[in-house]
Amino acid sequence: MYKKKLTYSFFTVPLAVISYNVYDWQRRRMLEKNMQIQTRTQNVVEDSVDIQNLYSSSTKFPWIGLNVKQINERWAFKPIELNGQFDHSQQILIERNRQGEEGYDVVTPFYCYLDENNNVQPVLVNRGWIPYDNKTSNLHLENSVGPITIKGCVYKGDTLHKYSKENDINSEKWVSQKPYEIANYLYLPNREISSQFIIKQIEFNPINRTSTPIVYNVSELGHFPISPETNMNYANLWKSITFLNIFSNLLIWVYF
Repeated sequence: MYKKKLTYSFFTVPLAVISYNVYDWQRRRMLEKNMQIQTRTQNVVEDSVDIQNLYSSSTKFPWIGLNVKQINERWAFKPIELNGQFDHSQQILIERNRQGEEGYDVVTPFYCYLDENNNVQPVLVNRGWIPYDNKTSNLHLENSVGPITIKGCVYKGDTLHKYSKENDINSEKWVSQKPYEIANYLYLPNREISSQFIIKQIEFNPINRTSTPIVYNVSELGHFPISPETNMNYANLWKSITFLNIFSNLLIWVYF
């Protein structure tokens, strides 16, 4: 009898440890996402800051040299205003699916600040998304020629993992937003700065909906592919599995 009990526990107790760890991870992801949503909600209502006022000859921009975590803590979704002009001759189209539809994120140099030598310099701007069929139509260039004012947020580019695809620069096939690769490919005059971040253009009025490109809207900032509620539901499921596992072991050892 004890041999059967030991055999049962030998196989089920490790599963309880695994299910508990999965529960704990899902719970922590839920908490992290809720904190991010709270931070984003607080930051997006702040007054926008002109990017020219953020530049200095000594430190350049205040987010230069910060890692992803530090940028998220200090600059995540804080509105930045850019006054300048796009150079559409150097746009990069990066493959991106949106709600199951194939298309591209449009990344373009935007000349918007003066350096210490009084030369106008660019930053990379993610202007938004266009569908695959609009790749050669240039409809997304309308209303963005000449001096304009846009708003956005700073970020370091796509978060990559071991399964991420590499950009095929020689074939001009772009699948991820890597500011270092883009700035060097475009041979921007300030590559040591523009290669370190991208400004994601955002419409801070949730009512506005630009047709092309589809600019990221402030109402989308709190959305995750997997919501915090879903993470919590998964956590509860794995917690229940862990509890049933432990309860069955106790039942077997006490009553059988």
